[in-house]
Amino acid sequence: MIFTSFINILLGPAILGGAATLLFGYQKHSGKKPGLLFHSVSDNPGKNMSQYSTANFKNLVDKLKNYSLKTVSLNRYGHSTAEDEILLTFDDGFECIYKNAVPVLENAGFKGSIFCVAGFAGKESDWDVYESSRHMSKEQIIEVSNLGYEIGSHTLTHANLPFLSVKDLEKELKESKQILEDITGKPVRSLSFPFGSFNRRVWEKALEAGYTSASLYRGNSGTLPGLFPVYGVYRFDGVSDIMRRINDRGFSISVALARMMSHFSKGTSVWKFRKEYILP
Repeated sequence: MIFTSFINILLGPAILGGAATLLFGYQKHSGKKPGLLFHSVSDNPGKNMSQYSTANFKNLVDKLKNYSLKTVSLNRYGHSTAEDEILLTFDDGFECIYKNAVPVLENAGFKGSIFCVAGFAGKESDWDVYESSRHMSKEQIIEVSNLGYEIGSHTLTHANLPFLSVKDLEKELKESKQILEDITGKPVRSLSFPFGSFNRRVWEKALEAGYTSASLYRGNSGTLPGLFPVYGVYRFDGVSDIMRRINDRGFSISVALARMMSHFSKGTSVWKFRKEYILP
């Protein structure tokens, strides 16, 4: 049983990634454009595929502005029917977003949602396969919040939520929410699932904890209310690739690549399988 579960966890990303490329390059539109998800915006991207260059990020923002598109937070996106708005999100709350992405967005008059790992404010990440990254400090979180960016939760410790017991799951959701509310002095209602992993049980516990909306990594549309699709942006993506990702209808190679890369670009539960995880 344990061996079978481990094999499933190990092979899952490869199987799902391949299926995404062959079968799931399709996306459905409800009228609104799907959102975009960034992890890192760096002047000098490293080995991690989730690191996007500052120069390309600026080019993308310029393109969105030229097309008269607006970027919005998850909280606003969930209450809007406008077709000219793009949901812009940043997972992890890394310091590079504060240093490199926020100035570009401010220059364009854009906003978005930054999902912080509450227990790592001012610390280095410890779950990535490649190099670690520093998170925004409490002071930096307050600053971007005051600029008008939504601060959402990416849990307390970046745990893979479906593998947690009810007690540990509730701790990740409730304590992260409370910590970020104490830092910003504002309610935290939005959530991003670490590793893009969630199930109905996780979302029900999130609702009980006071969350009202969450972003769905890999562009999954989902059937549960309050969940909204976002596509990851990766180091190799050009501006045209990203524009196709949010504009294409029907089958899209760009969408298929985004779904495939979401299984490989970051650390997985295999990399650091925590002792508190419960095998399915």
